[in-house]
Order: sequence, then C-alpha cells, then structure tokens
Amino acid sequence: MSKSLNVVALTGKLVAEPELRYFGSGMALLNLRLCFWTNKKEGESWVETGNFIDVKQFKPSEKFVGLLHKGSPLAISGRLEVEEWKDKETGKSRSKVVVVAQEITFAGPKQSNETPKDHDTLAPIDGQKTIPLDEGEWQPF
Repeated sequence: MSKSLNVVALTGKLVAEPELRYFGSGMALLNLRLCFWTNKKEGESWVETGNFIDVKQFKPSEKFVGLLHKGSPLAISGRLEVEEWKDKETGKSRSKVVVVAQEITFAGPKQSNETPKDHDTLAPIDGQKTIPLDEGEWQPF
C-alpha cells in the first residue's frame, strides 16, 4: 500500500472556549472549535463563507492552553482524521472530519480575556449573518 500525504494548515479564530480533558492515564486532550474563511464566486461577486471544524491536540502545553479563549486568532498545522461512531439515539453510523493538531500558535495580536465584540469575531454569531472583520492590522488570509 502506498502512503498518502495528510497535511493541513489553517488560520482562523476560536468560536468557543477551549476544553481540556484528561484520560485516566493522566494524558491531556485539548478540544477546540475553529472558524476559517473561504471565498467563492456567486454570480458576479465573491462571497466569504465561514467554515467550522473541530481541532484536537494530544499532550498540549497547559500554560499555552491557559492563554486561549473564544476569539483567539490561531494558526494550526496537523493532519486530518475521520472520527466514526454510532448515534446513541438513532443507532445510525455518524462521522466527521477533525484536525489533529501537531502545532498551534497565535496568528494575530494578543487578545484580552474578554469575550470578543461582534466586530472582533470571524464566526457568524447567529449562524445566518457574517460579521465583518475589523480593518486592523491582522487579517486571517
């Protein structure tokens, strides 16, 4: 069997508070929800669309995790993985693609621990509308 290339690099912002869990062995697992943007042409204009993906990192730096919060701009590199499970209510097979992060770094100016204001976030707040980015120095792409 030949090997395939599985490398992903994303920049975006956290749309939820990070979650740090521990296995019985004491190993830590960091779970994040990231929003990144793509552009597509609709008619004569380009439209930005928010994309959401779950990110996990095994054995994260607890000091670094303590600096993360909703709205943190991040650059993530890692690999894609498909998670599969049976839905407990319906018994149907389910799956999703996640990023298993090998490296996570800040991708913009240092944020405060305050919840981002509407104009500071990349994520659509109500799932319907898109919040424009600030005209500041940092741009996600």
